[in-house]
Amino acid sequence: MQKILTLVNGVPRLVEEIFGAYYQDVESLVPQANNTTTFNTLLTINTPVVTAGRYAIAYDALYSFSVTNRDALYRMQVDGVTVYDSTERVVNSAADQKISAEGFKKINLTAATHTITLQFAVSGGTPTFNVKECRLEFFRVE
Repeated sequence: MQKILTLVNGVPRLVEEIFGAYYQDVESLVPQANNTTTFNTLLTINTPVVTAGRYAIAYDALYSFSVTNRDALYRMQVDGVTVYDSTERVVNSAADQKISAEGFKKINLTAATHTITLQFAVSGGTPTFNVKECRLEFFRVE
């Protein structure tokens, strides 16, 4: 079997020692609602002290919206700084709808603890944005 090496700060390391390190995930199956343009936090991951490197954060969610022609807004933040945002135009407001949303971002992190949040809001007016299920994941990629 061939071993794959990469350099981390000038030191050879096996790739399998890096990819997936510090994996954490959190999920919620409890519906959460927001009807304002103020971002509310859905999920939070507080990391242990991680080594400096490249990490991935990802989310997926199922949601419904009470009106059409408004936007569902998602954002991921690391230590209070937005690193990813998404706008989803809602075109169906059926009561039984389940709209899927997902996002993925690779970021460089310093050696420290970090706080990662997934937040949501509406673009305007007062429609109700209901997140029915959601998951947030974090892991090392390089």
